[in-house]
Amino acid sequence: MSAHFQERRTRAERRHEQLAEQTGPSKSFYFGLSGLEFEENEQDLRMGDNLLATLRRVSETPGEIELAGALKDPSLFGVVARYARSFQFELAIHSVDEADPQPAMDLAWALVSCLRIKTTAQILVPVFSDRSWSTIAAVTDQSCYAQLLEDFPQARRVKDAVPILQDDLDWVVAKLTNFLDLCSNPRFELATDSLCTYHHTPNLRLMTVTLWSGIEALFDVHAELRYRLSNYVSAVLEPRGERRLSKYKRMLKLYDMRSKIVHGSSASEQDLLNHVCEVSDILAALLRVYIDAKAIFPTADIDRKVHL
Repeated sequence: MSAHFQERRTRAERRHEQLAEQTGPSKSFYFGLSGLEFEENEQDLRMGDNLLATLRRVSETPGEIELAGALKDPSLFGVVARYARSFQFELAIHSVDEADPQPAMDLAWALVSCLRIKTTAQILVPVFSDRSWSTIAAVTDQSCYAQLLEDFPQARRVKDAVPILQDDLDWVVAKLTNFLDLCSNPRFELATDSLCTYHHTPNLRLMTVTLWSGIEALFDVHAELRYRLSNYVSAVLEPRGERRLSKYKRMLKLYDMRSKIVHGSSASEQDLLNHVCEVSDILAALLRVYIDAKAIFPTADIDRKVHL
């Protein structure tokens, strides 16, 4: 057994040396990502000449024994190990202030939120560390800092994994400023949180409530919700014509299903799953339109679009 851990430690030390040569002396925080698929092993996210972050494949995540010897707070080793097993990728935020992780946390949240909006991937970010998840097995002096983030052991994936494409990462970087500007609007912020957190619960009915609250937040509607939300969503997402009419009719049916679900009426597990998947796609599509436009459309503007 000791030979096994020594071999893992040696490989982790080599990866640490290689990473140090690549990144230089600047410090980074490494956010473990669960539920993300990407064909490449590594991709920098740059805004002009500014390196925002690096998406990197993880090799040999640490186990309980290795984490117990690596973490400053050894009481975390069990919960961190439970999540670390699922980390295929990490998001490295560079040039951080080790004494204040909040700016790195904010940037990681923004990047992952944009990626969720672009792809609808159900990514979970349970924990971050000041050492790459590929190298923690080399740490034996309890010097590794780790902090829990999305600690939701019952988080439920309701969709098949969505492969991330290079075009998705390019969109995330291109739209990041728009996204951050819109986050000052409480309606947009609520809609974003609804899409990015609905899968934290295992309860499909609660997922439905969360997602619909996000859709409703984007529209200033206080009466005739079924009719007006269906009109507004279809007007924002589709051009005038058959596609808009089809979307409108579909939204009416989805709203009827939403009412049954949130009021506790009987519904099959498959119907609940199908509803959650479809509504999450609609909310993501709405958010993409608003991000592209860098605006929350006023209700009066949407009314005019509906009646054109």
